[in-house]
Amino acid sequence: MDDTTEPIVKRKKKYTTSFSNVSQEDAEVILRFRFTEFYNSQIPLDQFITKIERLISEDFPEATISPLNEAVITDYVGQVLVTIIAFIARMMKRRVLKLRREKQIISKDEKYGGNMEFMGIQSINVDDTRYVIVIETKRNALGKGLTQLLLSLRSMFEINNDQKTVYGFVTTAVNWQLVTYDGQTWKISESSVLLSGNMEKQEDRWLKNNTQILDEGFSNLNTRFRQLLDHPSFRYKIRIDYSNGKAKSINELKQSVCLNKNQISSINLCSWINNNEIFFSFDFNSSYEQLERLVFSYIKPDIIHLLLPKLVDLPRLFSLIFETEYDLKHFGSIYRLVFNLQKLKYFKLKATDATDSNIDLSLPIIFNQSLSSIEHLIIDHPCTFQQLKHLLFHTPNVHHLKFLNSNDNETKFDDLSLVKLTNLSIEAYHMTFDIFETFLSHLNLTILKVLSLKVYIEDKNYLNAKRWEEIILTKIPNLEKFYLKYLVPFEDHHQPSIYTGKPNEFFSSFWFQRNWIFEIEIKYDNIIYSIHPLKIQWFDDYKSNEKAIYSFEEFARFRRVTLVDTSPELLYETLTIHDYLSHVSSVMQIDHLDIKEEIDFVKLYQILHSLNELDSLKLYKISISSLGRVTEEELTIFSKFPSRMSITKVCLEKICQIEESLVIMAFCPLIKQFQINSLQKIEIESFLRTFLTHIKVQAIQILRLLCICVSTADDEMINKLKQTIENENLLLDFTLNRIKDKIYLKWK
Repeated sequence: MDDTTEPIVKRKKKYTTSFSNVSQEDAEVILRFRFTEFYNSQIPLDQFITKIERLISEDFPEATISPLNEAVITDYVGQVLVTIIAFIARMMKRRVLKLRREKQIISKDEKYGGNMEFMGIQSINVDDTRYVIVIETKRNALGKGLTQLLLSLRSMFEINNDQKTVYGFVTTAVNWQLVTYDGQTWKISESSVLLSGNMEKQEDRWLKNNTQILDEGFSNLNTRFRQLLDHPSFRYKIRIDYSNGKAKSINELKQSVCLNKNQISSINLCSWINNNEIFFSFDFNSSYEQLERLVFSYIKPDIIHLLLPKLVDLPRLFSLIFETEYDLKHFGSIYRLVFNLQKLKYFKLKATDATDSNIDLSLPIIFNQSLSSIEHLIIDHPCTFQQLKHLLFHTPNVHHLKFLNSNDNETKFDDLSLVKLTNLSIEAYHMTFDIFETFLSHLNLTILKVLSLKVYIEDKNYLNAKRWEEIILTKIPNLEKFYLKYLVPFEDHHQPSIYTGKPNEFFSSFWFQRNWIFEIEIKYDNIIYSIHPLKIQWFDDYKSNEKAIYSFEEFARFRRVTLVDTSPELLYETLTIHDYLSHVSSVMQIDHLDIKEEIDFVKLYQILHSLNELDSLKLYKISISSLGRVTEEELTIFSKFPSRMSITKVCLEKICQIEESLVIMAFCPLIKQFQINSLQKIEIESFLRTFLTHIKVQAIQILRLLCICVSTADDEMINKLKQTIENENLLLDFTLNRIKDKIYLKWK
């Protein structure tokens, strides 16, 4: 629960017309030249290029398959391009180009766009990508792909905005034709044939033909890439992952990281094989002038001890992470070495288990000694409160702290002055609420902004809202975000006692004022009680352009239960889902139910039969196979079920048959709002026609809002659907609009 960062959702750009739908005549107007004249100006390919003398290929593509269908063409072209990209990477000793499939290109004015089969891109930095080369594949004639290629090249040039030439190929896999554009001049080559049989025996022939594809773009770009990559301001981020078990020699490793040391800003090494060779292949010293971040995964504890003294000379090492699958013994000595890294701001140590009974010796508390500069400390291994005291004594500047509390029932604590601590995260397996409260009382948490707590122990005091209110008001008065996960095991041989406190206590004005919501999740053999900042509810998504402001009355009815598993009887002899629901109902009344797995209609009815006050229902998927073929008469009968009369909002994550939505409609006759997040192989026009006709036949009067998520939704689709509804008289007074990929249909 320590990850409190909200994801950033970028709006996917839309365009009016696809490149492939632009006629040749329209393209000629856009590009301002005649295709016939351009196509007749073909230049021999060898005038474009500086030939590469030799291509060290990992594989030779086979191009003799006949007939060449589109799948074969795509596979073959992909082999050729992968070989080229790999060759450039070896020659440059770095990955300068990345090959992407189905990459979307949109013109600068967003009028035209489309998905290109292959794209070669260069990553300048995290936020800046340059389009270098595009490849358009066609099954037969090259000319059929020319319009789309030319429009995409012009869009690439405008997007790059660096006045550098862009390159494109149109290919049938056998025939290849090059086009270049530098912002002023278009050039097109003669087509080149790539067709060989036994490549291993005809390497020279393959090289003679295939190296022509390493055109002027790649040849000239080599120089440009060298200039760019050798520029003092350029930074490398290296990640080497050998965790899949594939053997790599130390020579290959050294070759892959043969870069200017003073340009490397980050190194991430992940290897459980050749551990010593991999981690010591880097001779860490002061020549790594810009190295700011180091990550070592699957590292052995003895290597950590040997490696740390070598890191002292790194002048800009701000972040360090060690992750090991081994047990740590005497971990205090590791921290002692880490605290010698004077520039370090972030440190994380992760291990499955850790012990240090003599931390007084391995990490003694000595006054008047230099202290660590660490501000972000992640102790992701078992740690007692006494051990934590030693670690925090040496890190007085910590403002973000996470630690894993071990089996430790200490009741006596020393006061800790954490005057800079703003974020605290604790994960504990045996910490009772009383011990937690006592521990907090010995910390100075007056400026703490974020508290995250994950507890694996049965102690009903964690559900005492009044005690939480008292702790927060008196000990953490400036708390802004609160995250709690309280996990209670619920099994055949261990069933917690029913909660006897007052229900719904986490929905008072105290929690409303702070916008913190209490929820319950039933997940396999656990009941998980959680508290977190309130987010906009799914049934209010259509208000996404507005600020989500809820009244106290609305907040008090946000009592949600999530079911990850609806059939515990498959694992346990005596337990059913009703046992779980009865237990959580003693803590909180249930207004909203979210079921995360596919559920049969009969099973759903059994669950909802005991939840008569539900306001909303969200389902991953409903199966109606047990009902057979559903008729309109049967749907009318379903609508008579009295126990379902309270549900007004329903969301289906996906449907595979239109009948699934109709059954839900009949099952919830008071539904006012219906949302479907995915139509599986169902055309939206066909769905709306059937759905709205059903509303007429059944004379459904209450439903007034339908939301359907369609990934390809655009303004053209909205206009077409409006026309269908009007022409077929499906609705009279309605509005149809789109917010991103969600289509909202409202009617009166």
